[in-house]
Amino acid sequence: MFSLTPWKRRDGHRAESSTALATPRALDLMERMRQDFDQLFDRFFADLPAAWDELGRNWRWGLDVKETDDEVTIRAEAPGFEPDEFDLQFHDDHVVIRAQHKTEVKEKDREEFFEQDFYRTVPLPASVDPDKAEARYRNGVLTISFPKTERGKGKRIAIKG
Repeated sequence: MFSLTPWKRRDGHRAESSTALATPRALDLMERMRQDFDQLFDRFFADLPAAWDELGRNWRWGLDVKETDDEVTIRAEAPGFEPDEFDLQFHDDHVVIRAQHKTEVKEKDREEFFEQDFYRTVPLPASVDPDKAEARYRNGVLTISFPKTERGKGKRIAIKG
């Protein structure tokens, strides 16, 4: 790429090509330096999602909604919380999942405050019974099961041939 880029010498005259004036050793050093920078950027950007994950900012945790004949199950990834930090509410055929965790670290010279929030709204079919819902939190995964009502389970229709 450098051989295609026109450049000017210090005296103002245009050089034919950068490779015409560069020695093979200088080109090797430049190539090695470019490779080192490429590796540096690759390592920096490869670790960036993990750094954001640790901070808990701008990260969307996984959410899975599965519907069977008998129930609707929501699985939400929300690591770093305790079961009592969750607030689950059912409003107008939607389940609202909220959680908040605050941590304070005090040392001699400094104080740090960390806050982690989780908020998701999940629409549900009208055929679930929110009074019989069950929620479990284990290993960073919140699982909520809503049993379907008899009307929501549906009825099979036989096909005659």
